[in-house]
Amino acid sequence: GGEVVYGDGFSEKVEAEEILWLLGKKHITYLNRLHDAQILEKWKGMKPFSTGIWKEKSFYDYVGAHLGYRFHVQKVTVKPDKNNGRDFAVIEIYVENQGFANLYEEAELVLVYEKKDGSTEENLLPVDMRKWNSGGQYCVKSHARIFEGRLYLSARLRKDNAVIRFANVSSDDRVFLGLFVIK
Repeated sequence: GGEVVYGDGFSEKVEAEEILWLLGKKHITYLNRLHDAQILEKWKGMKPFSTGIWKEKSFYDYVGAHLGYRFHVQKVTVKPDKNNGRDFAVIEIYVENQGFANLYEEAELVLVYEKKDGSTEENLLPVDMRKWNSGGQYCVKSHARIFEGRLYLSARLRKDNAVIRFANVSSDDRVFLGLFVIK
C-alpha cells in the first residue's frame, strides 16, 4: 500500500487503464487518503466505465473496491462423480481474484451444505488462497454426496475466523452456489 503521488505514475494525464495496471503491478492493498487528496478527488469525478456494474460508479469507488484481494465466484458446475457412484457429484467452483493483491494470511475455504431440514455441514477445501494471484482464475474441485438443500461457499481467516467476503452479491458470510433437488 502507500500513497498516490504525482511523481509515482499517477499524473493527471494518465488514463484509468494505466492506473489500474500500475495498482495491480504494485499489489496495492491500501492508499493513504490524506497524502495526495487532489488525485483522489479527481478520481471521484472520473467515470471511465460505460457498461456493467461500475457504469454509474466513480473511478475512486472502483479502485477502493479492488484494493487488496477481491475474490469473485465466476461459475459453478456439478457433474456426476463416476468414480464414487450415483450418490456423489463433482463440484467445480471457478474463482477469480479481481483485486490488486493477494491474500497474505492463511485462510480456510469451506463448502457449506444447508440441508432441507435446516441443519448444516461444512467441508473444508484443501486450497491455499494465498496463491490466488491478482488477476488469476482458479478452479476448486470437491467430491460431495448428493443432498437436498442449498450449497454455499465461505472463507475465513485461520487466525481468528474473520469472514472473508466475496465480491458476489451474497449474505454477509457466504456465497450461494446452488440448490440441489432430488427427484
